[in-house]
Amino acid sequence: MLPTIPVIMGLNLDLLNRYPITGIILFSKDIDNPFQLAELTTKIQKLSLDRWKRPVIIAVDQEGGRVSRLKEPFTQFPGMEELGSAPNAVQRVIEYAKVTSFEMRLVGLNTNFAPVLDVRRNHVDEHLRGRTLSDSPVLVGTLGIHIIRMMQSHKVFCVAKHFPGLGKAERDPHKEEVLIKTSFQELEETDLLPFGMVIKAGVTGIMTSHGIYEAIDPLNPATFSKAVNNILRERLGFDGIVVTDDLLMGAITSKLSVEEAGLKAIENGTDLLLISRDADSHLSLLDKLLFQKELTQEGIKSLNKAIARINSLLNLIKENFKYPDLKDVKNYFHLPSYL
Repeated sequence: MLPTIPVIMGLNLDLLNRYPITGIILFSKDIDNPFQLAELTTKIQKLSLDRWKRPVIIAVDQEGGRVSRLKEPFTQFPGMEELGSAPNAVQRVIEYAKVTSFEMRLVGLNTNFAPVLDVRRNHVDEHLRGRTLSDSPVLVGTLGIHIIRMMQSHKVFCVAKHFPGLGKAERDPHKEEVLIKTSFQELEETDLLPFGMVIKAGVTGIMTSHGIYEAIDPLNPATFSKAVNNILRERLGFDGIVVTDDLLMGAITSKLSVEEAGLKAIENGTDLLLISRDADSHLSLLDKLLFQKELTQEGIKSLNKAIARINSLLNLIKENFKYPDLKDVKNYFHLPSYL
């Protein structure tokens, strides 16, 4: 079997040709229109299938509202706060999930880094404004289940975020270290509850936050905390893929290099590293993961478990794989015939 590197990178086809990375994450800057996007995902998958004999994850953040990488003519939905507060919230989130996953599959996308399952508190930091479903943990979990089941029934895999929960965060982890001073009882009763619900419903992946949770591990962000991963695996019974948030965010880079953070995350039980850009500067991390260098014996065991989980998902993607039909893309989005 060909090797797998447990990393999702920003768009870089040369890198994909050189390394068997797990996937590509796309942003608005990479997307001009649905036809161009369908051609791009086709190009990515042809390259991976020719070079590595398997397709890759191609992911976006399509939460709705301000975190929507797919712009018009893709169907635009309000943010999760507006959908979650609607009188017919269940119907609204199901519609969002049904239409969004259908359009994603149409253009060759197979993974959505959504839904956000952070439980809203009285203070909401700017980076989460409009993105949380509710201040009720049960409602967050219930709506999250509807989103995940609908999307995954359309073969768009969901990665719920940001475990163990950023509802109490008073700073933006994109910019700086975030310390969350909350009792474990409050975390368990409020923040962990929605994640436990969607785990039972079969969510594919869970993204950890870059927050430091004093009640769980006062020394390490969840990104590379063995204690946090133990809660996910043992307490909540999650056997899917644990994904980091972007390792280029300030909460990480203010303390560690991407390489140091990536190796530390793998050592402590994370499956998949997300690195959004500047991929060429991180080749040493890819080499170390590929050749299992600078990892302890425990880290190598953790890496091999991660690769086994990832390969199971990639095999599932391969079983359901088909290239986008460019004619269908044109017709659905009413695009001009000259494209």
